[in-house]
Amino acid sequence: MTRENLTVIKALTFVMFMMFAMTTDSVGIIIPEIIRTFHLSLTAAGSFQYATMGGIALAGFLLGHLADRIGRKPTIIAGLTLFAAASYLLIAGNSFWYFCALMALSGAAIGIFKTAALALIGDIVSSTAEHTSIMNTVEGFFGVGSIIGPAILARLLLRGLSWQWLYVIAGTMCVLLIVTAASVRYPSAKSAEARRSWGSLFARMAHRCGLRLWLGGSGLRRAGKRDAGPGLLSHEKFPGRIEPQP
Repeated sequence: MTRENLTVIKALTFVMFMMFAMTTDSVGIIIPEIIRTFHLSLTAAGSFQYATMGGIALAGFLLGHLADRIGRKPTIIAGLTLFAAASYLLIAGNSFWYFCALMALSGAAIGIFKTAALALIGDIVSSTAEHTSIMNTVEGFFGVGSIIGPAILARLLLRGLSWQWLYVIAGTMCVLLIVTAASVRYPSAKSAEARRSWGSLFARMAHRCGLRLWLGGSGLRRAGKRDAGPGLLSHEKFPGRIEPQP
């Protein structure tokens, strides 16, 4: 696994989280548009949020094992493909329940590729510090998506365009992510486990060597104190020393 390949995998993961944050964090702006279009109550229109988050939760609970069963790469590509399809289909409909069904489908797609992406992060890291660093960056990109998604949607609405175009933009980003994910080489779970095992072995060896050096140094200091004894400055220890006569 080359450094360039790992860089592409990390970038792919970061953009995936940013992309789905663009849509999920824009639902709050979409709901008032749904209320005006279909003359719904706030509770009924809130089904948009329930559908999306429900799909994510169910996919996490029921489909999270796919990343281990069929592999990280196929699972990520399948989730991105499902999300892109649901996003493009939104532009073709004009029914509230049609939209809710597609929102649930997009949520399930997010749950599929999100769990696989999190598993992939565990495969490409070799230490806890590196894992923490990548997860912090992932959260940063998620925050960026949460900002630019509503901003793009607000701009679309000001120009008289429908909220569905935000999902068209996200679907187009998905297509680019699919092409990238299909072309990059992923680490196998076996090689990732071996890398973590070697890293753990080296860490244990370094710890033991450091402990032995510390114990060895302590032993030398104790031995030196025992050899010195109370007569260190006597003529027995230093035969050439001349003691003063009384």
